Amino acid sequence: NNLAILYENGKGVEKDEVKAAQLYRQAGNMDHVNAIFSLALCYASGCGVSKDGVKAVRLYQLSMDMGHVEAIFNLAVCYANGEGVSKDEMKAAQLFQKAMDKGHVGAINNLANCYYFGQGVDKDRMKAAQLYQETMEKGNSCATSNLGCCFQYGHGVEKNKEKAVKLYRKAIEMGDTVSKVRLGICYHRGEGVVKDETEALSLFLQAAEEGDAYALHNLGYYREYGRGGIQVDRKKAIEYYKKAADRGSRI
Repeated sequence: NNLAILYENGKGVEKDEVKAAQLYRQAGNMDHVNAIFSLALCYASGCGVSKDGVKAVRLYQLSMDMGHVEAIFNLAVCYANGEGVSKDEMKAAQLFQKAMDKGHVGAINNLANCYYFGQGVDKDRMKAAQLYQETMEKGNSCATSNLGCCFQYGHGVEKNKEKAVKLYRKAIEMGDTVSKVRLGICYHRGEGVVKDETEALSLFLQAAEEGDAYALHNLGYYREYGRGGIQVDRKKAIEYYKKAADRGSRI
């Protein structure tokens, strides 16, 4: 398995993803759980093998049965998104709970999302906020940002827009891109901060450089209407809107 990792990452040997997948398979045949999980990742991403979500799910399941915690989380994501298996939000929530019980920090945030949106469980935004708080305390940037949303809109907690801004700033310091968009919206609206479209534009530009679809959409809006101190440029606005749509923005 260690040799496979070297080939996959090109450390000490020439990078060879096909060779890495072959070595993971060999180790997996000897019931090496980490190798089975790594092979699942290969099938999920198409790294060294033909992409095959169904095989990835089967291998995640096998890894999970052997006690691999990350496999539980990844299998939950597959059920949540319908990747390689029929979408089943209830099953996903159960698996996120199982991974959380085994100490997976990311699973706490994902389970909180389930409660926030009512996916696979009854909607309970107070429970979601509690779980976001718990995950934030473990250093999770996504949960920090999501807790900020709860405070911004008063979902599961008392509305506090200034607190939301503090949490978005904290999440940004932890490397969270989405929080740049959320904080930008606060500056755009003047929620929890003094309205400042120039600062909003700066944050949207930063997030767009990191590939955020909603940041690209917001830049399109700013270009279309000349907000934030920039000139109206409808041609550029359309380019931003198209880029946003290509990255999955439904706005």
